[in-house]
Amino acid sequence: MQCTNNLKQLALSVHNYHDALKVIPPTAIKYHETSDTGVFPSPAADAWATDKYWPRGGHKGVYNGMMGWSALILPFMEAASIHQQIDFLRGSYVTSCNDAWAYGASEIANPKGDVFNKTPAESAPSSFRCPSSPPASTPGSQKDYAMPVSSMPESCDETGGSSDLAATCVNSGRGLGAITGGTSNTFMFLEHSHCALRYDNGYGYNPFFWVGHWYQGTHVWGTAPNVVPASNDDDRGRYRSAKSFHTGGINTSIYDGSVQFVSETVDVHVVFDSAVRRDGGVTSQRPW
Repeated sequence: MQCTNNLKQLALSVHNYHDALKVIPPTAIKYHETSDTGVFPSPAADAWATDKYWPRGGHKGVYNGMMGWSALILPFMEAASIHQQIDFLRGSYVTSCNDAWAYGASEIANPKGDVFNKTPAESAPSSFRCPSSPPASTPGSQKDYAMPVSSMPESCDETGGSSDLAATCVNSGRGLGAITGGTSNTFMFLEHSHCALRYDNGYGYNPFFWVGHWYQGTHVWGTAPNVVPASNDDDRGRYRSAKSFHTGGINTSIYDGSVQFVSETVDVHVVFDSAVRRDGGVTSQRPW
């Protein structure tokens, strides 16, 4: 019951955001200039070539710690006091980066980002957390919900080739009118527990508002809910896919404001269709 109430509150906050700003909240904010100072935006000449928190480079600030949708909707869900603590001209923050592939195995337990935003990054309201998920090792540092997207962040923004599929994306400026497939047919949020269903290391995979290499806070299409990873190298059930600790499936919210339970046995193509904002999806079915 609490989880469905959480999703209703999140959905209401998105509609409040849209009423005020005429757009759906972007999945994350990516500034077009980033530098080693960690201050966003920056006039540094090497802004596009430098990644403070991404040693492999090449993704132009996408992985430096973007601000996720969860930070943006706070004023629209009676959490303005937390929003006011966030400096959006600084980098985001995460207590444990937990991403060995991007940052190296020795960095998994280490924080990333601008420490100025540490306090709000560890202050997630209870409506961001499902009671069925195990508690986060650092209280308030994780969330259990995600928005559907079509690809990874470097190719899923307003200039990327995959951006047209989802209702929102990085730096999105789309309104509800862009959901031509119908607001009663399209996912707004899916459960995405911060804990993995197997091979969990205790550091959390869905930080409150940090968004980096994993595109945290989103469900990247391609698998059905609650896929259990086959190994520690299988990213689907750890951090890419919708998952919960409910028996048999996940709770979701729809753009019309309703909340629906989706079975973990549903055809993945039906899940994909319900995350597409346009007409002419993969199927004509809905998973609820």
